[in-house]
Amino acid sequence: MKAVLMKRGKPRTNRTDLCIDIAQCQHDVNKLLDCLSAGNNLKLPAQLTMKPIKGKSGKDDERKFTPGEVNQMWRYGGCSSLADITDEELENKLLEIVKWIDEELKRL
Repeated sequence: MKAVLMKRGKPRTNRTDLCIDIAQCQHDVNKLLDCLSAGNNLKLPAQLTMKPIKGKSGKDDERKFTPGEVNQMWRYGGCSSLADITDEELENKLLEIVKWIDEELKRL
């Protein structure tokens, strides 16, 4: 998505530090999709939940995260809960985004 933003930018650039949208969106997939006017059908759910863990009190601690934190969840071995979207569904949604990016880059 960052490559598409840079190629669409005025002026076009090959440096992420010169693209304001990238600085503002960072890792938030939904914000990047908004900047690209990609449509809502590609967006991830606005709020996601990881499988709970036992807290200090012995009760399950609910762990929420945003589309901007998906990379951190998977980096540290977390899993999306079945209540929101499964890891498989999340991965398939990201693969749809990859397909859209490929098509956009071919057009630019």
